[in-house]
Amino acid sequence: MTVKPIFISHASDDEALAYEFVEQLLRLGAGVGGDQILFSSGHAEYSVPSGTDLMANVRAQVSASTLVIALITPTYQTRPVCVAELGAAWGKADSSNFLPVLYPDLPRSELQGVLAPLTIRKMNDPVFLEELHKRACAAARTSSNVSDFTRSSGKWLSALDSLKDSIAYPNEVSLEEYNELKMKYDGAQAMLIDKRDKIVELSAQIAEYRAAHTDSDRSRALAPKNKVAEFDALRSKATEALDRLRSPFTRDVIRETLDGGEVAYPDLYASDSDDAAEAKKKGWLKIIDGVAVLDYEFPEVSAAADAVSDLDDFLKKEHDEAFDDWWSENFNGQPRRRLPAGQVWDRVFPSATFGRF
Repeated sequence: MTVKPIFISHASDDEALAYEFVEQLLRLGAGVGGDQILFSSGHAEYSVPSGTDLMANVRAQVSASTLVIALITPTYQTRPVCVAELGAAWGKADSSNFLPVLYPDLPRSELQGVLAPLTIRKMNDPVFLEELHKRACAAARTSSNVSDFTRSSGKWLSALDSLKDSIAYPNEVSLEEYNELKMKYDGAQAMLIDKRDKIVELSAQIAEYRAAHTDSDRSRALAPKNKVAEFDALRSKATEALDRLRSPFTRDVIRETLDGGEVAYPDLYASDSDDAAEAKKKGWLKIIDGVAVLDYEFPEVSAAADAVSDLDDFLKKEHDEAFDDWWSENFNGQPRRRLPAGQVWDRVFPSATFGRF
């Protein structure tokens, strides 16, 4: 591979801009030969030879070139290849071999990454043009007189003005638009997954029903397994969380709080006074105006209250007739939307499962 001393890093959409830059400022203005310049979208004399691994060649050229010139336009920073070239140049560059230049209409405030802290002049800045002339001549070991470069610079500025309409500005999506699209995508994905799960469930249900020999087997096959499984999981989680408290009195406070009620703190002679006193000692309960109030700062309390609330929310939702029939059969027809009610609560959370201190 023949290393060319000058490498032009640019976005493919800016090919016309890059070509004029090379022709007017480097070829005519600085006397640099075409065999000393590489820019990948250029004419044959400037580009990578046919059959060559483009990216490997570009990386090698960037690393070995004497001068890397980056044409920073609105499109440049949106192109992964440009960013890769920039990173390679920055990784080995110092002030003598890296020369980024900014398109006139691109605000410096929009520079990103390694470019953000750099002092970068604009393509029509006379100071930049003078610096380019000196550094290009030094890199290619050529010489040209100032009058030639002045004429070429004038042609470059005219070309730059005429190319304004060809400079592409990438379509920008606002954060609000992105979040809206992301929400729609996530919703569609969730619906797709739900439909696939439903197909699997129904297929298994059909197979189980076909294999059933009795009415009981057929009824079991038609039961809404997913909803039942969801209920069982929520119930188990709540049961375990309540059992970790090992305090029937705290459990009663959670139940009454769920129902919007209150539990008076027991007096010294009440049967549950020791239980309540121990819960208060552990910090699970606060006493406000004689009422026992849950202290959610303690994770055991918040975990139990949240788990019970999740189960209550599930039971209050509308479910299909099959689930309602399953509930009625297994919970003696108790109203499932009334979890805090004593009889429902005791059936969902049998008292025997909860120990004391």
